[in-house]
Amino acid sequence: MRALVFGLLVLSLQSISSVSFALPSALPPSDDPYKASLMYAFLAGSDANQHREKLSLFPERKSIPVLGERTDFTFSFYPLRSGAPLVIYIGGLGGHHTDSSFAAFANVAQSRGYNVLAFSSTMNWSFALSASRSGTPGQTMDDAKDLYVAIEKAIRHVKKKYGYQFGQVGISGFSLGALTSAYIAKLDLEEKRIGIDSLLMVNVPVDVGYGMSVLDSLYSAGESWKGEHKENIGGYAINYYLRSIEALAKKRTTLEEVVRNFGLTTDQIKFVIGRQFRSSLRDALVSSQSVQDLGVLKSKFSRFNQNDRQDEAFRFSFRDYKEKVLLPSWQRRHGANGTVNDMMAHSGLAEVAADIVKLPSVTVIHTEDDFLLRPEDIQFLRDTFGSNLKLYPRGGHGGNLLNVKVTGEMAMALGSLSQRLR
Repeated sequence: MRALVFGLLVLSLQSISSVSFALPSALPPSDDPYKASLMYAFLAGSDANQHREKLSLFPERKSIPVLGERTDFTFSFYPLRSGAPLVIYIGGLGGHHTDSSFAAFANVAQSRGYNVLAFSSTMNWSFALSASRSGTPGQTMDDAKDLYVAIEKAIRHVKKKYGYQFGQVGISGFSLGALTSAYIAKLDLEEKRIGIDSLLMVNVPVDVGYGMSVLDSLYSAGESWKGEHKENIGGYAINYYLRSIEALAKKRTTLEEVVRNFGLTTDQIKFVIGRQFRSSLRDALVSSQSVQDLGVLKSKFSRFNQNDRQDEAFRFSFRDYKEKVLLPSWQRRHGANGTVNDMMAHSGLAEVAADIVKLPSVTVIHTEDDFLLRPEDIQFLRDTFGSNLKLYPRGGHGGNLLNVKVTGEMAMALGSLSQRLR
């Protein structure tokens, strides 16, 4: 059943890029930030110009049991023309570069004169297998250092393969990808190996440790429910999504009607969102323990028996992951005896803010009702970025990216840089 549901989701996501609603609509943001956030799933664009690329960064990992054949580092290249600027885009937690939302960003960027390189989230299962030196992602600076190396090699790869040269280079990301892009921008200010001089962050988390606790609380909205009830809610959400995709493709409905008729309570929506992030964590944990087995997963894992370990990994909360997986790995890598709070203090936006504001161009697009932000986080954004912060009152976490005003703001941020750099 799990494989069937996953297959249906993959097919539905692949179909989005071919339907007419793929471009952002004038959909107004919902008053409910959780319902608004669900609408991010409908963000899509055309992948007609997408070139899927791969590199082998750790050839020795091909011998890893079961997952060894999936250890190539993969990414997407959207070429525009040689000599045009390049924007690097990093997805949000769990996002993969082949997801339709990546194509949506690429379309916006190319409309403003950019070549685009798109990279999966550092908390996607593939990053742990293919690019993370430790195999245990989750500490922002360590992940940024690993992805920085991979991006540099990816740029060299496409230059050689396509005979391209790039103008100036910008970097952007959504959610965790926005935070990672900020850390990479800081690294590049110091090492100057890529030449990044612009940064666009969308719905960037300020305190990633706090954000993880929020994701746990979303999943816990269904803590008192019976397992069958949870499955029914998850099944309803999937079926509603698939029906909506089909109806939208055939022009039998609109996104406004999809929002209006969703039919779940706020707690049920919280659970659906939390469950999606918990699934991403599960996949990252299984991959992580295939690279560096800390003994935290006891179930056997083989080509013919994968479900037991996946089920065990799904029971890990983000708090469990921080305490039982990430902290021991971080302590070993850095020879440190610090706490989880010490580790996460070096993963937030404040750690790099004083450096990234030195870039020639920095733009932050955010929403006041993003459930990953506290009031003090919003104040931090205002104090740090001033007029470079575009703060919308509603939209939740990524939900207002289906609003033409917001995507227009992104296009303007990219376009003004592209014109200035010519």
